[in-house]
Amino acid sequence: MSRFRVVLSTLLLLGLLTSGAPGFAQDDAGCAGATAAVAEALAPLFAEMEAGQAYRVAVAFDALDEVETQPVALDPDETALLASGALADGWDVIAAQPADGLFLILFGATETANPAAAETAEHPTAAVTGAARPNLNLRAGPGTDYPVLDVLPFGAEAVADGRNEAGDWLRLRAGEAAVWGFAEYLEAETEGAFEALDVLAADDLSRADLYPAPMQAFNLTTAPDASVCGGAGLLVQNIDAETIAHVEVNGVRLALDEGTLLIKAQKPDAESEAVLDITVLAGSARVTLPGSPSVAAFTGAHIVVEPGLAPEQMDDIVVEEVASTVPVDLLPVALDEQPVVEPPPPPVAAPAGAAGGSFVPAQPSVWQSFPGSDNMGGACAGPAIVFCDHPVAITPNGDGTITWRGQEPTGYVLAPTGPNSFYFSGRRHQGDGNITLALSFTSTTTWSMTMTIVMDSEPGCTHTFYYTASFQWFK
Repeated sequence: MSRFRVVLSTLLLLGLLTSGAPGFAQDDAGCAGATAAVAEALAPLFAEMEAGQAYRVAVAFDALDEVETQPVALDPDETALLASGALADGWDVIAAQPADGLFLILFGATETANPAAAETAEHPTAAVTGAARPNLNLRAGPGTDYPVLDVLPFGAEAVADGRNEAGDWLRLRAGEAAVWGFAEYLEAETEGAFEALDVLAADDLSRADLYPAPMQAFNLTTAPDASVCGGAGLLVQNIDAETIAHVEVNGVRLALDEGTLLIKAQKPDAESEAVLDITVLAGSARVTLPGSPSVAAFTGAHIVVEPGLAPEQMDDIVVEEVASTVPVDLLPVALDEQPVVEPPPPPVAAPAGAAGGSFVPAQPSVWQSFPGSDNMGGACAGPAIVFCDHPVAITPNGDGTITWRGQEPTGYVLAPTGPNSFYFSGRRHQGDGNITLALSFTSTTTWSMTMTIVMDSEPGCTHTFYYTASFQWFK
């Protein structure tokens, strides 16, 4: 971690915790009154607000009974999108609902702008089916020199939204990522479908399909001054337990389950790009910089993203302390009515003296695994998933990845994320949901893994298993 990142994140957190708590004051009484007045005006707006609508609500500190409410247009063709400001004699906020169940609240001195048109352009698509047995490797770019990020099982369907200039590689959509598959092992439903796709650069990682509405993808800047009613920031809340909400802020992709985020984007100086500071006040989220591994963020997590660098999780915060410094009373759903999602337990520590060594087997091996019980979270109506203790085959693939195969007919290809650590995120081979695997070898004879499953039939429910395993033999 860079010294700059440590200092900046510390300053950002101190700014949150020292901006007048309790009461986040201009003076405490003035801000408390302004917040109550604005919250009262927002309540009926939230009840009637439709996707694509936004409102500005303003109030003067010396006239709290005179709240002004005005609709604001969300114009995707305008460079400048929305801005709120800390008024000299009062306070104003902007509340928007870019998509059903997704609410954004800008408070203090903030500015938002549409990203460049090239970053949000939608591409023609083609439905494709995997034709490689047992599966097709999906890579980070159009060529075998790129690492494997995912696999497409034989017969599984996917969506292609681009190709390279030669036409021998297609870009596919996988979760929130963009991956590439060799065209020879992909079949289209209609003749000429591949040729109709746009030619995309290898480093084009855009996913406009996830952010179709204005204020789902935008650039944000917040003022550093935290002296007026909680300073400046953005509250993002998903109130739909059945849907994952997608927002892209300053190029960083946020996939938010039912929950709330606090986001600040401050510039270290006038010439620098803003550093994104994300705090999870409720629920959980995935934070992704395209081309980098995602970071799973749970309630209380504090994530910092410097321009061009992968998201990094800092020390967790106390939600109640941070919430007392920002106007959370403006949210459509109170924080205590949203879920608190705990992070999974840390993996078993490596044996003493083994730090720094590689525990990854150099040849195919068999392990006895113990998945434990189903830790269900979210809106779950169906029964728990039951996995018995079962053997697992692990095979090194020669390119840094490993294949993990448990009770499935074909394995999952896990990409390395650090020493002795591997990760997979994508569709279940059964084709009925999404799965993530985060595996860590903790010694030459043990590993632990967090498996998360979200079924298509119950998208608001998360099934989590905490595996442990012991070595049995080499194949």
